[in-house]
Amino acid sequence: MFPTVAGSMTNLAAAINQSKVQEDNSGGGETFLQFSGQTGIYKYGREAEDVAGELIVINTATLKHGWALWVNKAITKELVPFTQELPMAMEPQQDARGKMQYPAEARSIEAAFLDDGDDVISFTTNSLGGRKCLDTVFSAIKVRASGGEENFLFPVVKLDSTSYEGQNGTVFNPIFEIVDWMDMEGKRESDTAKLTSEPETEEAQPTRTRRKRSA
Repeated sequence: MFPTVAGSMTNLAAAINQSKVQEDNSGGGETFLQFSGQTGIYKYGREAEDVAGELIVINTATLKHGWALWVNKAITKELVPFTQELPMAMEPQQDARGKMQYPAEARSIEAAFLDDGDDVISFTTNSLGGRKCLDTVFSAIKVRASGGEENFLFPVVKLDSTSYEGQNGTVFNPIFEIVDWMDMEGKRESDTAKLTSEPETEEAQPTRTRRKRSA
């Protein structure tokens, strides 16, 4: 289901353990996922579909770190794979108002919806809350890899959020709640566990409306 480092899960586990990402512990076609710190809404694709509460599978091998610089509503990014050292930040730039804009450290991942793996989701964040969100997930991945896990290294996460009251009102931060793990063939760890336990009667699952596919 997922490409891996040099096509090997063992190599992926080794790469995770040798990651150069310094975690921030301070306070189909590719389609973009965005999160609003003002509303707590996840917007997906051109139609800005609200996908809060959805489950996505993160492709661990695609984690990148680097820098992002917003100037006049346009972004410049310098991102490298997690196996490489953090690159040098780009130079600050002056915006149309004459104010200097400075780069912020950024993270990015690619993922897929659990119920529709055809579209590639791209999520990039340079906010403090966004970096913490992805760093928390990657920390959990590293714990598994360092513990000897070589297969189930792709987290299934629920798109959630948390909030607090700031000086200018409510501030929202993204939360990727890990609910399961998957291997690169798309097998879920929870399903594997069920196979080794006593069979249970399956309850009928509610029918869900299929997500609109982005153009």
